[in-house]
Amino acid sequence: FPVTIIWSLMLWSLVFLGFSFATTTLMYALLMVFNGLARAAYEPVSTALISDLCSIKDPEGTLQKSAFHLRYFFINVGAAGAPLLGASLILNHPGQGFQVASLVYLLSALAFKYFAKKYEMKKFELNQEKAKHTFKDVLKVLVRDKTLQVYLAAFFCLSLSFSQIDTTLTLFLKDLFGTEGIKLFGKLLSLNGTLVVLCTLWILSWAKKFDLNVSCAVSALILSMGYFTFAAIS
Repeated sequence: FPVTIIWSLMLWSLVFLGFSFATTTLMYALLMVFNGLARAAYEPVSTALISDLCSIKDPEGTLQKSAFHLRYFFINVGAAGAPLLGASLILNHPGQGFQVASLVYLLSALAFKYFAKKYEMKKFELNQEKAKHTFKDVLKVLVRDKTLQVYLAAFFCLSLSFSQIDTTLTLFLKDLFGTEGIKLFGKLLSLNGTLVVLCTLWILSWAKKFDLNVSCAVSALILSMGYFTFAAIS
């Protein structure tokens, strides 16, 4: 796990450095491919590592749930201010915005390498029982487990719709307001991050009263209402 995380962060750093020098459509396309590879390597591995580390201290899963909530909380701490800085840099110094992001990923990789060595994560990984299932076994479970199929379909739809924030909304605001639309997009992201930071802990304490399925359903409903509003005002 640690090696995969470090290399994915290093790849991300190189990708954003490449964005600052890219000049053709082909270069951007290739960089986006590597950006997707870095994300695909980092996201599942980092969440799996958090899950494994928490399961040692708390097999019942309470610590794991809190860890993922804190992960989401601190992601939005960064999202509260970074979009405004990014929008400003992109408009005034396009290359520097990507270079700052590249430096952040590089520092993240070095920091993770230091803490992985300090807390002997490699030894922890070696002591973990290796999974014995194969890719064929995973496919069998996917075919047989109807509940899992419903969850995967739901998460696919949510991810598909959520990705419109980074694509369709950005283009719409730019077409509507020009360069001011880019600043507005940064402000909207910062507002979203700020609201999450201010409200997450209160919402989590309230949501603990309900079943996870109910919480997911209510969240999906609120998200759909937000997208419907976007469609209505456009």
